[in-house]
Amino acid sequence: MNIYNMLTSIGLSTIVVALIGFIIYFAMNIDKFEALGAFISKLFAKKSRRAEKKFIQLDIQSKIDGFCKLLRKETGLLEKKGITIKWIDTKEIDRDAFFKNGELILVMCPHDAQEKNIVNATLAFIRKGTLWKARGYIDYKVEKGVDFTLAKKIFCQDQSCDCLDYFTEMIVIPELKKSPELRGLIGKMETLDNSGLFTRIFLRELYRFGFKFPRTATEKDFRETKDFAEFLFRIAEKGRDKEVPLDFEGETIKVSIVLVARREKAIAMDVGPYNKAISFILDRRIRTIYILATGSNIILGEKISAKLKKEQRLVFVKSNKYQIRRDQGETYKAYWAIFRSTLSI
Repeated sequence: MNIYNMLTSIGLSTIVVALIGFIIYFAMNIDKFEALGAFISKLFAKKSRRAEKKFIQLDIQSKIDGFCKLLRKETGLLEKKGITIKWIDTKEIDRDAFFKNGELILVMCPHDAQEKNIVNATLAFIRKGTLWKARGYIDYKVEKGVDFTLAKKIFCQDQSCDCLDYFTEMIVIPELKKSPELRGLIGKMETLDNSGLFTRIFLRELYRFGFKFPRTATEKDFRETKDFAEFLFRIAEKGRDKEVPLDFEGETIKVSIVLVARREKAIAMDVGPYNKAISFILDRRIRTIYILATGSNIILGEKISAKLKKEQRLVFVKSNKYQIRRDQGETYKAYWAIFRSTLSI
């Protein structure tokens, strides 16, 4: 009997520990909890309109909250944390998205097509939840390109959903027919995204325009955002084997990109030339320095970053490794680090 009681006690303890583990996991991964709730609601969705709406609500929230985690990891700049959906039973909506106590609330009408709900909610979230103070200073077509690229990233996460097809056919294609320039911009944004520069550099720097709020935007602001997109696109498209400008000195964005690209230097682990180049960059009062390296050059990139962490004129912000994708479909390992000048903090 004593052994039985002991095993029973161990069994109960294990269950309790497991439950605590589940609670902690879902508390740290709210998108997973919402996905579980959506799955449960889906089981009853065909028999209950209320359950169907709950399934749609939790399914959309879990997808967007999951994407928030990814976006926050790559940019560190997401101003608002996820969404909450409120349903109304009318087609007349005065405001489809607003903030309440720091939370983004999306007001939606029920639709029979789930993909339409997800697309509407996603676009509303992107419009209100990302770069919301900076948007007034960003060129309109650049802003559209950013929104469409972010939306596509969200929809591509769930291959079982028809959202990407609906989004492309009903939203993107009609817009592209109106503006050939937008077509080109979206293509460039996709190139930036494949190279890892879209979230890690482009969105980070666009965010800085929000510091101007509420000052009225100027044509210089709009032109600077377009020029910066083109600047990064040339780097992403031509890569390390071509000579491209690596400094961008606008009124708001002052950036230098350090490409760890010289194979002979990488083999020798020679950081000397890069130290000299970065010292010259700092003398010109550049605000931000990005270190980029791929493949066999990553080790040297990390060594350069370690050296820069000791530079008193710089503050280390973040670094990580990721995968980039070329047009041919191959993937490569890449390294990225960001440093801010102490003069810009």
